[in-house]
Amino acid sequence: SAHVAEGPVTELIGSFRKQYPGVVVRLADLRPVDVIGSLIRDGHCEIAFSHFPFAAAGLTTRVLGIHEYWLVVPHDAEIDWRDPFPLDDLPNIPVVGLPKESSSRTVIEKALQAAGSRTIMSAVVEQREAVGAFVVEGVGMSFMERTLAERAAVGGARICTLDPPITVPYGVIYDEARLSPAGRAFLDTLAP
Repeated sequence: SAHVAEGPVTELIGSFRKQYPGVVVRLADLRPVDVIGSLIRDGHCEIAFSHFPFAAAGLTTRVLGIHEYWLVVPHDAEIDWRDPFPLDDLPNIPVVGLPKESSSRTVIEKALQAAGSRTIMSAVVEQREAVGAFVVEGVGMSFMERTLAERAAVGGARICTLDPPITVPYGVIYDEARLSPAGRAFLDTLAP
């Protein structure tokens, strides 16, 4: 997922490129995520970043970190503001979200269901990076990965953590037997 390549992953790729300036890194958003395994096995993709858990029979997975999702609301929303905001007492504001096949939407919906919260959608946006702009313009609230939420706050949205927190581990998926020297070098730059 291209979204996983936010924050720390961008830093990892930047560090790798400084060590290996002749290696070209190509990123693509692979949706639905169930194609990742076949793309790696068929040699179309060497290393994939993804949210976990990820069923990857015969492939190696390595967790690199955890994304935390925050509540993002329009600046003029009239709500009883709290930080952290309880998942079981969300404001009555429609949600700007991602398509159903998005791994983060699945995790968020499960967390909302576990908290007994129900929401309605105001917009489904294919481009994850555009969600914050929709919130800033008052289309609805959203649940966004922390770094994207912070960007939306720069545009005027209000942001806060959630209680309980919504977190998703992310990492890399690869076939140890098919790694190129460049792929192996990239994985070697990752912390164990």
